[in-house]
Formats: sequence, structure tokens, C-alpha cells
Amino acid sequence: MKTIMIYGHPHPELSLGNKTILETVKAEIPDMDVRHIAELYSDGKFDIKAEQEALAAADTIILKFPVYWYAYPALLKKYIDDVFAHGFAYGSTGTRLKGKTLIVSCTTGAPYDAYAEGEFQSHTMDTYMFPAAQLAKLCGMHFGGVVHTGGVMYIPGVSKPEAKEPIIKACQVHGEKLASLLRR
Repeated sequence: MKTIMIYGHPHPELSLGNKTILETVKAEIPDMDVRHIAELYSDGKFDIKAEQEALAAADTIILKFPVYWYAYPALLKKYIDDVFAHGFAYGSTGTRLKGKTLIVSCTTGAPYDAYAEGEFQSHTMDTYMFPAAQLAKLCGMHFGGVVHTGGVMYIPGVSKPEAKEPIIKACQVHGEKLASLLRR
């Protein structure tokens, strides 16, 4: 089983949580192809053919990102808009992703428990990630679900130093859970 991770953090150099998750999964699944789109395409001009071929070669596609305003970061959204194109990913001739699995791996600054009916964020992360589930359906893919870890905001020089270790541990658990989904 070949896995590709589309790493959509717009500022990966600033990320403690997503970096930890990525390192944990990569240690467990070393042959996973990781596409750091902010590093590969800082100008937002994707090599669409190369990205489509990379997606087509995979059995499982992971969208990995921090949640920005209850959705994908803008660069990842543009990637989806440009790369998951009609005639490739969907439409009468767009069958290249059919049968593959799509998994969302995301983090939030707000605590995990805030994403529940009646809580501060008012909805579950599964509800917020409905566009990814619908993307999978439109492309004939299996939606493998959402792996979400909350409370991972850490800003060097601003956050308390003691906040770092619990974030690392939570994100290692996230990475291990994601790796276990990939080993099935």
C-alpha cells in the first residue's frame, strides 16, 4: 500500500504539533511520500501534472494541515482546487482517484473538547471536515475519516515553556493513530 501525505501547513517551520505528527508517522511509515506544498510551491503555482501523477500512484491520500477558520488553509484549498481537477479526479473521465482512501489529519489551537455539539465551537471536527468527506465521495474514494488533535498551539517566546511537552505527547499519539490506520 502506497501512501502520500499532502502536507498543507502554510508555515511548516513554525509548527510544533504538525511537525511532531509528521515525524511520528514518517518513523512508522518511512516509505510514505510527503508533499510539503508550502515548500514545493511557495508561489502557489503547482506542477499539476506531477501532483496528479503522485496522487494517482498512491492507494491512500492524507490531507495534513492545521485548521484555519474551520477549514483547510488557503494554499491547501488552492491545491485541491487546481490538482483535484475535472477529468482527473471526477467527472465522466475523471477516475484516477477512484477506489483510493482519503484521510484528514488536522490540528487546532482550540482544545479537542471544544469541538462538540453545545461546546464553544458548536460542532464536531467531522462536521467541519464535511468538504473532505464530500470530496472523497465525488472522486469515488473511500473516506477514511478525520484524525484531529486540539490544543496544539505553541508559539515560541509567547507560550509557556511547560506547554510544549504535553503538545508533543498529544501529537505523537495522533501520529501513532494515523500510522495504525495506514497499517490496516
